[in-house]
Amino acid sequence: MLDGAREHPAGRVRVNAHRPAAVHLIMPRLPALARDCPDVLVELVVNDGFVDIVAERFDCGVRHAQGLQGDMISVRISDPVPLIFVASPHYLADHGRPEHPDDLAQHRCVSYRHASSGALHRWEFDQNGITSERAVPHNFVTNDVDVMRDAALAGLGVACLIKAQASHHLMAGDLIEVLSGWAPTLPPNHLYYPNRRQPTAAFRAFLAAMRL
Repeated sequence: MLDGAREHPAGRVRVNAHRPAAVHLIMPRLPALARDCPDVLVELVVNDGFVDIVAERFDCGVRHAQGLQGDMISVRISDPVPLIFVASPHYLADHGRPEHPDDLAQHRCVSYRHASSGALHRWEFDQNGITSERAVPHNFVTNDVDVMRDAALAGLGVACLIKAQASHHLMAGDLIEVLSGWAPTLPPNHLYYPNRRQPTAAFRAFLAAMRL
């Protein structure tokens, strides 16, 4: 049984998470929580921007480690998150395969616009621990990471995705990795919550289910 089961955890836990964490981290861990603590209701709000979880009355948020507020308690709930550059087979057949980041100047790219700031994401490249950042030409922009994946599948261009998003499509041959050895890694995901709030039994049960 999860820690805190003796208290018979019950009640709602409101969680704000970015989409990849919601899909690949939180959802796979919820069945165990539902089995052991059936009276805990999880309300999961998916938002790729940063949210003031106190003002919006969330019990916790899940984001990558960078940028978390200093007055929050944070718990690591994932390993570092690898990224991958991908394109569809028919895109590569039409446009060729980029072998170096400089080659992207002659390609179409699928880009991401940050939900909070509205800024266009600058692509990062990491080879042998040396990181560089640059703007890339793009013909499609979205603020949703799943739409980025779908755009790559549709042949709209080269995309930089979280590897977990692309793994199924790589195995199926619907996407092909490019620029191997150049993809960066994101910091681990952390679950964070206010250090001044007394956690409920329901929240403690949720936290226990999310821990590595």
